[in-house]
Amino acid sequence: APSAAQVTIPSCDTPGMGQGVCCQEDSAGNSGPVAVHTVGTSGNKPPEAVDSSPEKFGNLLFRTSDGEAMVVNFATKPVGIDFKKTMPLRVQTVKKDSIAQEKGVQIGWELEEINGQKMAEMGDFDTACAALKDMIAALPNRDS
Repeated sequence: APSAAQVTIPSCDTPGMGQGVCCQEDSAGNSGPVAVHTVGTSGNKPPEAVDSSPEKFGNLLFRTSDGEAMVVNFATKPVGIDFKKTMPLRVQTVKKDSIAQEKGVQIGWELEEINGQKMAEMGDFDTACAALKDMIAALPNRDS
């Protein structure tokens, strides 16, 4: 398995990440579904050097409801998964016709690793959310 690159994880409040992801909580502290998809990139361009090395992909390790470990590799975004805003992160929704649906991601799967980094080591939801946002932000947009 490829080793994960060391990444500095900004707080979820970092503006301009181009992600509508898992870090908002309403004033009552409710935790509804959390969207993991890209919104309004407004002309951001992908990196000039196109490289197919493994660290350019989003590798997510899920634990299925049957206890099986499943690695799902995302090469582009948006991935199309919603998570509940709790730890551990469990898939709440897989968007129709999304990359996640094409890859076979199922509702109820628990996210265990992001690019080799264990969710258990992240400690809290905000840290896990930031790592997920960083992984998705690094992916190129899917061609329509």
